[in-house]
Amino acid sequence: MRPNTSTNISASNAATTNGSVILIQNVFAVSAQAINTGTPTGSVKLQASNDPVKGLATDSNGNLVPVNWTDIANTSTSISAAGSVLIPKVDVCYQWLRAVYIDTATNSSEVTAVTTGASAWKFTAPVSGHYQVTGAAYFDTGTATDITVYKNGSADTRIAYVYSAVATVSGSTLITLNAGDYIDLRVDASVTLSGSGAPYITHASIHRIGN
Repeated sequence: MRPNTSTNISASNAATTNGSVILIQNVFAVSAQAINTGTPTGSVKLQASNDPVKGLATDSNGNLVPVNWTDIANTSTSISAAGSVLIPKVDVCYQWLRAVYIDTATNSSEVTAVTTGASAWKFTAPVSGHYQVTGAAYFDTGTATDITVYKNGSADTRIAYVYSAVATVSGSTLITLNAGDYIDLRVDASVTLSGSGAPYITHASIHRIGN
């Protein structure tokens, strides 16, 4: 038996947060208690990873960082008021463990993740994971250009290219984001976009599809 009673996560009421990573080799059961203050609206759960130790990257503090996380069944517990909630004992046979706090009040609306504006538009990931990013644009003036996904201000993936000055194009890509990373879609500055007006629609859609 190897008890661990350390604090795994410290989260704001307005932020979805992943807890620190715990190596749980030779641990056979776990339980957790969440102590809440203020007016939280969300849930807490446990996740596990079986990523092998060898080959894992490290963070700025030298800690290993597993990549593939899966929810442990029946550990998600809702939080709606100050106080404490308990995740009862569950048997475990995993390599790594962490707690996750999900702020459902903030993340229930896609608007909270999007900054709007002609030159300021961006999507900020509320939680780490793999995101499917799709963009479509109608170019009504200009020259050949492309649609590129920028991650944290740097070009990441070109998802579409148009050879004509007047055309509708679309593209999609899968991108991995940490909570707080942001992305935006950009085109060449020499073109003009038609924002809406059927059948010409310029839009973006972003969906989280997994950890």
